[in-house]
Amino acid sequence: MDIKLTDKKVTRDGMGEALIEIFQSNPNAIALSADIGAAFKLDVVKSICPDRYIECGICEQNMISVAAGMSYAGHEPICGSFAEFLPMRCLDQIRVSVCMNNANVIMIGGHAGLSYGGDGETIQAFEDISAIKSLPNLHIFVPSNANEAYEMTKLAFTIKAPVYLRITREIEQNFELENRTSLINNKIKSGEKIGIIGSGPFLYKSYLLAKMIDESTGINPNVYNLSYIKPYPVEFINTILSENKIIITLEDHQLSGGVGSIVTEVASENNPKPVLRFGINGRFGECGTREEIDKELGVDLDTLLKRSLQFIDKFLKFSN
Repeated sequence: MDIKLTDKKVTRDGMGEALIEIFQSNPNAIALSADIGAAFKLDVVKSICPDRYIECGICEQNMISVAAGMSYAGHEPICGSFAEFLPMRCLDQIRVSVCMNNANVIMIGGHAGLSYGGDGETIQAFEDISAIKSLPNLHIFVPSNANEAYEMTKLAFTIKAPVYLRITREIEQNFELENRTSLINNKIKSGEKIGIIGSGPFLYKSYLLAKMIDESTGINPNVYNLSYIKPYPVEFINTILSENKIIITLEDHQLSGGVGSIVTEVASENNPKPVLRFGINGRFGECGTREEIDKELGVDLDTLLKRSLQFIDKFLKFSN
């Protein structure tokens, strides 16, 4: 199994394409914005269904409460704001109005992770998943590219429960599986011994890292996409653990409370394996290009390869 590279595309564009189809076919769908609809492709709704687009202004907390109320009345709301605002500023409303009532509200956390370096640390959300991951009833989606964002946006409208959809801003490499099956929680490259788990925009970086490890060691790692991260995909993670001797995880989120933490939690209770986690390690962001910030935070490919080879040398020889 392997991937087929297609075009390069902004992840949120896939979400926008899905929204056009959803709003044309679902009369109960309704969009709410906190004065930034264009940034999250919610403006496509305004252009085709202006009567189902509500501009709440710069009032994120109120937007969540309004969305929850509309869901109680039978509507299917999707709302969005920057990822550093929506989960943390709106935590009380998400917890009480949405999750306690298992309200059918889709919440977009946009410009997440390392996807917008130009605005600096205040706009870079590395803690959004950990801030809300413990909330009951909540589903969390982290699409890797535009193709998966399209697929996950459509899936979100079928769940009928609270959904947090984490979306990035920058252009990412778009790809699909050669057999054209779903990318969601699936293996994207077959190999042996080493399982590399990528999430969000770091999935393609995981694929590149696997190629570099193969060139350096002769060991061809498996690569997996972990994008539907809550409820915990225990069965999928157990499959990964059973297929590999050591595990490496990559994510553009704090190591505390992110995808790597989910993997280690499941592993500790089911099939303990050595796990090396890559992500943001207790740092805030920086202002700069994506390449500059990756290097500063230790998630550039050269650093990932160096640390991965040390990990492989330390643990894999004991697992043969």
